[in-house]
Amino acid sequence: MLTTRDRARSEIAGLVESYQRLDARAIRAYNEANTCKDFVLPLFRALGWDVYSSAEVSAERKVSRGRVDYAFRLGGIPKFFLEAKRFAADLHDPKWARQVINYAWIKNVTWAVLTDFEGLKVFNAEWKEANPLRNIFIALTYDQYLDEFDRLWLLSKEAMGEGLIDREALRVGKKLKKSPVGNQLFGELVRCREKLHYYLRRYNLDFSDDQIDEAVQRILDRLIFIRTCEDRGIEAPTLRPLLREWRDRGRCKDLVKLLGGVFRDFDKGYDAQVFAPHFCEDLESEPTPYEEIIKGLYATPDGIIEYDFNAIDVDILGGIYEQYLGYVAKVVERREKREEPLTVEVIERKGWRKKHGIYYTPQFVVRYIVANTLGKLLEERSYNEVRQLKVLDPACGSGSFLIEAFDVLDKYHRRVRGDYDEFDFFRRAEILTGNIYGVDLDAQAVEIARLNLLLKTLNQRAQLPDLVNNIRQGNSLISGTPEELRGYFGEDWEEKRPFNWEEEFAQIMSSGSFDVVIGNPPYVSFGLRGAKRAEKGLDRYLRDKYPNSAEYKLSTYAIFVNRGLELLKEGGYFGFIVPDSFLLGRYFSKLRRYILDNCAIEEIILFAEDFWPSGTVGLPVILTLKKVSDKARRESNLITATLCQSPDEIDKGEFEKAYSYEQTYFESVVYNRFRLFFNKISKELVENMECLALSLRELYDVYSGCT
Repeated sequence: MLTTRDRARSEIAGLVESYQRLDARAIRAYNEANTCKDFVLPLFRALGWDVYSSAEVSAERKVSRGRVDYAFRLGGIPKFFLEAKRFAADLHDPKWARQVINYAWIKNVTWAVLTDFEGLKVFNAEWKEANPLRNIFIALTYDQYLDEFDRLWLLSKEAMGEGLIDREALRVGKKLKKSPVGNQLFGELVRCREKLHYYLRRYNLDFSDDQIDEAVQRILDRLIFIRTCEDRGIEAPTLRPLLREWRDRGRCKDLVKLLGGVFRDFDKGYDAQVFAPHFCEDLESEPTPYEEIIKGLYATPDGIIEYDFNAIDVDILGGIYEQYLGYVAKVVERREKREEPLTVEVIERKGWRKKHGIYYTPQFVVRYIVANTLGKLLEERSYNEVRQLKVLDPACGSGSFLIEAFDVLDKYHRRVRGDYDEFDFFRRAEILTGNIYGVDLDAQAVEIARLNLLLKTLNQRAQLPDLVNNIRQGNSLISGTPEELRGYFGEDWEEKRPFNWEEEFAQIMSSGSFDVVIGNPPYVSFGLRGAKRAEKGLDRYLRDKYPNSAEYKLSTYAIFVNRGLELLKEGGYFGFIVPDSFLLGRYFSKLRRYILDNCAIEEIILFAEDFWPSGTVGLPVILTLKKVSDKARRESNLITATLCQSPDEIDKGEFEKAYSYEQTYFESVVYNRFRLFFNKISKELVENMECLALSLRELYDVYSGCT
């Protein structure tokens, strides 16, 4: 029986023979499309790829400058990009290599392939080389395909799934580390922010540091929006020509005012909040920071790689901005006279993330939570019901969960409607304004989330949806009348940014609240000892308003779980990633009781390793619930306890250790602890031990801590 490799080798031998039968005239007659159809795609089909499945081998959109022909994906993740040329193309021409390398690098994909079938080159896009031909890892001609079959096989679906090409490249020293596009852009944004804050602070002393930082954020958001329009082919090149014209005219015009004209034009064309009149346009400055920022948003400082904002996914921008929020522009040295220089640095807010309990969510976690909450609801509801769904992230940050929810809804609508237009503006605008909602305390995060979501609809010059009513600023946990809030927080109650859900989302709340609640809430613990008066007021408020989760030392994530379930409709799905402390901790017993009294537990996933950089929060846990008021249904529910050993397991949805048992089991455990068992043997062993042994609590009172 032929193996997969044997069949591939046989098919490729047939392709080589077919090519060799062509005479010179026939070869010259072949255009790029026919070369691809008759030889290139069959070559990769022989290597195991389903070249006719858009889920596996997809043509990249042509609206982007410098796009490539195909992306080869496994599990939705790009493994390499391919640029196909006609027979006899000069594969030594650096422009073809540079095109596919740039595209792969911007997409954060290591491997890029260039071929006309006569020859095939595989480039490592992680390398930084002025001459892209030095990036070559594999170079073959058609008459070497069989003799060098082991090297060609590295591009097969099977080998890509096993990561053979990466291992081989590391073995021979041909896979070097380099800052990925996210880190590169993040560094550029930090540098731009520092430069712009420095000049705006220096020339506008009547404005506060917070106002200057707000202006900097708005300017950067606008420039990223414009660059995205350029690279999607929606707008003619705008910023570089403006800069060149300004230079050619001897810099005799005010670059800031020229940019202001561009902003007004975009406001007319898109009517987006990001371009609404803002005091950032009235601030004085030298042209220097604007000139450097514009240059920095086109290419890396060494000029080797150019950014393509159409190829930079919105979730990558979200990750960049999540890092960005942890940094602050700080005036290190202040002078009264503008002639004296100020020292401004963008520095990491040490302890800021920990203090505010903010931890970036890996994309594989975001995908899993959305698929197992919103994804399940899509299977249960009719199309008309889906159109009315309301998805909420009550601590949305830069919007990573909402972006993924949007993508899932968009794919659903395309499939149900049979809509082949991947980028239909009206479909996407309808989803954004009708289905997606978020709240966050941080004003910068809210602005970034709105921008990231708006970029999802951006494919033409048209009035963009207004997301001001969908993505709101406020404290999701605090709500009440002014008189009530004064009783807890005094006259400074407004500084808490209370968010009245019944007023801010009146129509949704009156119709039964949200269908899906997802997210990664802040993880902050605090108590009364040594607390300031305002913190004591917050402590008292949370204990009064959330008796089902406020217990002993308060944990904000537990209260967010409580609040999220209050905001969830009957039959709705809830998905959070939280620390594992709530599973067994005695002082989370009220929260566990609340969950058992209101929800069917769909799944609890415990990660075997901590992927949060701080390493101080505990092991991550994904908690997936369905709100069910019927007690009998809850008690008959089977929960699935899962141990996730690696991101690969969760991406595939296939776990080595997963076991289902009755939800009622948690009712019998002391303090309703959520004890997880990943196989039948361990569960029965523990149960037998408890039946036969004397428990420690019968002899001692056990509390948290140590002596």
